[in-house]
Amino acid sequence: MRCTECGTETAEATQFCPVCGAPVAKQRPVPAELAVDQPGAAIATSQQVPLADQETPEDAPAGQQAGPGGSRRNAVIMIGVGLVVLAAVIAVIAITGSSARQLTVDQLRRGDCLTGSNLGLDNNNAWPDLVTAVPCTQPHIAEVFFVGNFWPQSSPFPGGNAVDNQAYDRCGNEFLAYVGNSRYQAFSYTEVVPDTADVWASGDRSVQCIAYDATLEHPGGATVNYSIKRHPG
Repeated sequence: MRCTECGTETAEATQFCPVCGAPVAKQRPVPAELAVDQPGAAIATSQQVPLADQETPEDAPAGQQAGPGGSRRNAVIMIGVGLVVLAAVIAVIAITGSSARQLTVDQLRRGDCLTGSNLGLDNNNAWPDLVTAVPCTQPHIAEVFFVGNFWPQSSPFPGGNAVDNQAYDRCGNEFLAYVGNSRYQAFSYTEVVPDTADVWASGDRSVQCIAYDATLEHPGGATVNYSIKRHPG
């Protein structure tokens, strides 16, 4: 046993401590784990140990450390980028849909509205290799109202004057059907035809009929911004 007064080890049968004389028979034994001078004695600390299923702040995922506002801001940014891309696509479609087109004579179609100073509508100049077609709501000076093959492939070349006269009569009939309003009978028209032997030999039998508003100030075609196809008068 150990004396509680001085800490001296004594025999079990000893009633008094041989060092300090204190009675040891009535003393309670000192637990070994409470003896501070016992070698290897444990020392309690006040450090708090987290539970097994409890995360420490530094172990939390990066998204959670940023708080709920982080993911919300990312979503707003993505939506904004998407709207910008969508606006750009719409703008490109709008510009493409309203842009001018460069067309050869065999690419002309009924309803095409043409502009440019190279059309030569009031003279005998050859039709240009390329003309500019724009929407009829934009300023233009001419409008295609008929395109089609008029002579059979097997027919021999009748001569340039005959081709011009036959095409002129055909364009006159097509013009009245296209306009549908006597107001536009004052418009002039010209035709693009295969009026040479070389062009005829290539197999071209097409006629392109083109109307324009010829005035004294603008014999080559006054600028308009509407289609003459059954335009209300």
